[in-house]
Amino acid sequence: MVRLLDQLDSWIDEIPPLPTPQRFGNLAFRTWGKRLEDHASELLEILLPPQLKGFAPQLKPYLIISFGSFLRMDYGTGHEAAFGLLLLCLTLIRFFNPVPEEEREVVMTVFERYLRLCWKLQDVYKLEPAGSHGVWGLDDYSFLGYILGSAQLRDQTIIPVSSILRPPLPPSNLYYLSIMRIHQVKSGPFHEHSSQLHSIAVGVPNWGKVNSGLFKMYEAEVLWKRVVVQHLPLGGLVEWDDNTNAIYASTTTLGTDTTHTSKRSPWASHKILPNSGASSKPAIDGHRLNSSDMSGI
Repeated sequence: MVRLLDQLDSWIDEIPPLPTPQRFGNLAFRTWGKRLEDHASELLEILLPPQLKGFAPQLKPYLIISFGSFLRMDYGTGHEAAFGLLLLCLTLIRFFNPVPEEEREVVMTVFERYLRLCWKLQDVYKLEPAGSHGVWGLDDYSFLGYILGSAQLRDQTIIPVSSILRPPLPPSNLYYLSIMRIHQVKSGPFHEHSSQLHSIAVGVPNWGKVNSGLFKMYEAEVLWKRVVVQHLPLGGLVEWDDNTNAIYASTTTLGTDTTHTSKRSPWASHKILPNSGASSKPAIDGHRLNSSDMSGI
């Protein structure tokens, strides 16, 4: 998977930005995106072993939309969620195995490589944040890096939450990496341009509470937002159930009939995420969700 992302990275060097006056959205990004659309099937054929090649058509849409909108030339949390679903689907078909050691490797190697590729796309092609809320948002482009990074720090007590206020930070976890990315692209006092992250740093006592709070925030402000998830492709591995207004993983690939609970990873169960358009919002994993607008595709 890392080799696939490396190849996509090399295309950026082969497709330089055009000398256009726009502040956001260099037209060369559409050329990069067209190449991805044209070669996505081939990339998946190379990635998948023979027994899994039949899943390529179901994986292809997630791969294509994971890097931004080639029409609007923007990138946001919905595109990042699509890559998360791609990793989920690869686990459902057992390209990745749902064991702790391999899951950690997927996060620390594959997802980090994905983040760095997306940052390069944003820098080179000047991608606009999709639905950014400016200083009141967590991050203009991303969210999962903070959840996964806080999970990396959750079970230790040596590094305090407030450590993020003392840059430069070592690239030892995805949370630090994401914070340093903000310092690269924004200037001025941190508490002014990243008020939510600053509030977390000074007001949350430990990484466990940071992680659980970010999880609830992600459910409420990304998964529950129709404007964010409306373009996520469904069918096959991840299907829509009209009777329950929920999105489910295909039962044929899971080997279990257990409904998702807080004790099980979503890739080890059926229900993946709630209906973003439901008027009545059930709890997810026992958490009642509070909605507020955030970024979208």
